[in-house]
Amino acid sequence: MARPVRREDPTPTSSLSEFGGVQQSTVRRRRMFVAAVVGASLLVLIALNAASWLFVKRMTSYLDSELGRRLETVARLASRSLERQRIDYLSGEDRTLLALELLRLRRDAQLQAVHIIDADYRIVASSQPYVGTGEPLHYLRADSQWVARAWEGEAIAGPLRSLGSNRFKVAYAPLHDLGGAVVAVLSAEASADFFELLSLYDRARLVGLLASGALLLLLTLFLLWSLTLLLRTEASLRQAERLATIGHMAATVAHEIRNPLGIIKTTADVLRQRYCPPGHSDELFDFIPQEVSRLNRLVDNFLVLSRGPRLAMEQQRAQEVIGRTIARLRPEFEKEGISLLAQSDENLPAFPFDQDALQQMLLNLLLNSLQATHSGGCVTVTATTVDSRRGAAVRISVHDNGCGIEGDPQLIFEPFYTTKPSGSGLGLAVTKRLIEAHGGWIEVASGRHTGTDFSLYFPLRVK
Repeated sequence: MARPVRREDPTPTSSLSEFGGVQQSTVRRRRMFVAAVVGASLLVLIALNAASWLFVKRMTSYLDSELGRRLETVARLASRSLERQRIDYLSGEDRTLLALELLRLRRDAQLQAVHIIDADYRIVASSQPYVGTGEPLHYLRADSQWVARAWEGEAIAGPLRSLGSNRFKVAYAPLHDLGGAVVAVLSAEASADFFELLSLYDRARLVGLLASGALLLLLTLFLLWSLTLLLRTEASLRQAERLATIGHMAATVAHEIRNPLGIIKTTADVLRQRYCPPGHSDELFDFIPQEVSRLNRLVDNFLVLSRGPRLAMEQQRAQEVIGRTIARLRPEFEKEGISLLAQSDENLPAFPFDQDALQQMLLNLLLNSLQATHSGGCVTVTATTVDSRRGAAVRISVHDNGCGIEGDPQLIFEPFYTTKPSGSGLGLAVTKRLIEAHGGWIEVASGRHTGTDFSLYFPLRVK
């Protein structure tokens, strides 16, 4: 009794597994190369952006420091100049002269504004003609600690400040009376709008980093897609080259093999009639026709795989072909103690297909199930109409409760991939090629304890 062959156990006859291993190794190496290139590009991008960020920070700090020193110098010199003129800052007598001096100072030093304030941050005098005396400058209270140091006699610049859309920096210097006491503070205010350019540059750098990262991601996806496409094309070319070699061999050998096979089968029938009495069965007389049929199927598979199927498409129903194929194989199933059943929708519609091709596909699938099913098991052929992802189709399924498939089920459709010690690895590859020639497709679902289900999908309309 035949031992079910687990489809997932590869044998030394499977050359495709070695080819697949080499291809997977090539895929890994090339993906690692792409990952290395993308990783290096990402590191360079991050390094450039980090350098730009450091440049902006250092430039901002440098300009801030230089502007502060310049303002401190201007404020100190201006306070000394005013002190030499012995101006009374708090009385109203010298306010006109004081305002002119502040205006000249603002113009010569290219400042935004120059003010003299008292301890309550009120204006004593200003270079701005629209600013009234005694008006409080509340925004200077943010620099209270620097103003306090100016009241202690130190010329000092405060930090960068923002007021609305205006950026500025203020330096403070003490103003002494004739007795040397600090009676007012001079504030020299300079525009710092050029820092906005650095801020814009920093934001542009961040946007550039994000855009570059997105472009790098797209480039990575494109490279991976191109690599996958390249490898598929390479695999297809290799397979086409192998099939072309097989085609030349099959076309040459097929004719030479079939004639002797016909003679052998005819001779076996004559010997059966001569030496096997009617009503008796002898396994010796069954071996020769069975092996002749197997060799004929093998030759047919070689021709289909190498030259491509030649189909005679007709609009017809599949029940008759299914019944004829099952009747042909039922003795082999009964011999192994396996049930072979058929189920079909009563209203199964006609669809375009080639009778010989459908019979060959069913033979391949049923023989595959026969070899994978234990005695006492069951194989069922069903034909139904389904709404598939590609439109309405007729689904013809072959289900067995055999040992199932482990690993990648798609490998079994590759030419010369076999898990059987005596298999050629052509049956399922030919089946896939025939169903695709009909404009359909094949699907497989399998579990180790639930068996295997092969489904052939024939579109009701051929595009």
